[in-house]
Amino acid sequence: MTTPACAPTTSVAGDMLCLDYECDHDRNDGEYCAEVAEERICDTHSTTVAAESGWGEITHAEPWPCQYDKAVAS
Repeated sequence: MTTPACAPTTSVAGDMLCLDYECDHDRNDGEYCAEVAEERICDTHSTTVAAESGWGEITHAEPWPCQYDKAVAS
């Protein structure tokens, strides 16, 4: 059995209301709140816990480029 290739993905982190565009923080022209961050991670080697909303909470994020395996073309 072969190990799946590493695959990049973009994750977002921050206050749930900010992620849902419902925050009351200052915004710049309708963009995300300043408290929201985007990060490129390896989807293959990161750990996600499923949530009722259908969105998963990342409990371990493996940075990209991944050091575990050869990456697929991104």
